[in-house]
Amino acid sequence: MRGSRYTFKSEDYRDISAVKWIPDDDTEVIGAVQIIHGMAEHMERYDDFALFLNRKGFVVIGNDHRGHGKSLEAESDTGFFSEENGWEKALHDIRKVTLQLKEQHRELPIFIISHSMGSFFARDYISRWGDDINGVILSGTGNQKTFMVTVLQFLVKIEILFRGLRHRSTFFDNLSFGSFNKPFEPGAPTPFEWLSRDRVQVDKYVDDPLCGFICTTAHFRDLAQGLKRVCDPSLYSQVPKNLPILLFSGDEDPVGGAKGQLVREVYENYRRVGISDVTMELNLGGRHESLNEINRDIVYDVFLQWLKVHVGKKDEILIQE
Repeated sequence: MRGSRYTFKSEDYRDISAVKWIPDDDTEVIGAVQIIHGMAEHMERYDDFALFLNRKGFVVIGNDHRGHGKSLEAESDTGFFSEENGWEKALHDIRKVTLQLKEQHRELPIFIISHSMGSFFARDYISRWGDDINGVILSGTGNQKTFMVTVLQFLVKIEILFRGLRHRSTFFDNLSFGSFNKPFEPGAPTPFEWLSRDRVQVDKYVDDPLCGFICTTAHFRDLAQGLKRVCDPSLYSQVPKNLPILLFSGDEDPVGGAKGQLVREVYENYRRVGISDVTMELNLGGRHESLNEINRDIVYDVFLQWLKVHVGKKDEILIQE
């Protein structure tokens, strides 16, 4: 990892670890990107992509969510946001990083690139503070019906009642990650084939002790709370109408539904409320982690060209609906 680590205090005085990547002195800096990572992973996995953006003139920053990566106060905190209000606390950690970025680089346009659970955080974020950024990329996102999330919340409450907040929930892990892998079975060599077609990248994830862990019931409680808010149709209208949004997913990503159906639902919801600059792109054959796919060089360039369009460094966008 070639970024610089630093630690800041959260609003509830937790130590939150973050990474910042700075372009070389001889590179013209044209923008800043805040990365919001996904569930059961960490910021160091974005090192190659961050360095790519550095070479193209972007400062890059991102924090490990509480319960992830280097933001652990104890090993038992893995996959655990907080005793209560975990979604809100993790979202405000992200907000603090944005404010740090704005303070340190007042002259730069700021963009968010988010992945998976991070994309749901980002969707909540832009409904509250969308005026503070210049655009957002939602990678590996999807949609959930309110009824299904309500059922999930009920089941989580039952498990917490009998097992406690810090129970490692194999039930909900199988309901999420386990179900995602089913389209790639039988014969799947790992439970994480749904992440990428790139064997090396999947094996790196499996071998990383900070990835693929089973989260706590408290985490799934907080995630369900966040999903209920984010997937509520009324939330879309709270996003600034002039905020540029790119939705990017593999068309074989189970989070996005069959051929990206759930991604398209999100896209259509943003269009319905009058967002003027929203684009959707599906990566043919791609699975969940577009930045770790076999064609990631193309994905890198798609993201870069979208960013350059929105900092005024390119005349027209290359992506087509």
